[in-house]
Order: sequence, then structure tokens, then C-alpha cells
Amino acid sequence: MATILVKNVPDDIHLAIKDRAKRHFRSLNNEIIACLQDILFTRRIDPKVELERIRHLRKQVKGFLTDEILDEMIDRGRQ
Repeated sequence: MATILVKNVPDDIHLAIKDRAKRHFRSLNNEIIACLQDILFTRRIDPKVELERIRHLRKQVKGFLTDEILDEMIDRGRQ
């Protein structure tokens, strides 16, 4: 694996990366690699393909969730 040295990183960027690393339980180095992967290898989504996938999933669900049903479920959860 290659090694990259980044110089003159502004303090606000350094603190932001450090905070992200802490939240994700990663080292500073691993967080920087994760950020670079997210930026460089983003997955493009074809809206037509995604909509077709959603329609297929909807067909597998029986019935409908109405506001009334949702309210009833919430009330039952509070008991």
C-alpha cells in the first residue's frame, strides 16, 4: 500500500476529521481512507432501476398502513 503525506491541513478540517473518526470508532488514518473511498467510489443510482426495485418490494407487502393503523400501533406501544 502507498503512503500519502498531506501538508497544511486547516485546523477546522483536522478537527472535523478527528471528530468523525471518534464517532465512527476509527483511527484518524482509517477515517481519512473511508472519506476518500466515499468520495471516489460513490455508487451511481439509476432512478428507473431503483423505482422498479421499490415497486417490486411494495408488491410483496400485503395491505396498507393508514394513519389510523399507525396511531393505534403507537397507542398500543405506550400501554
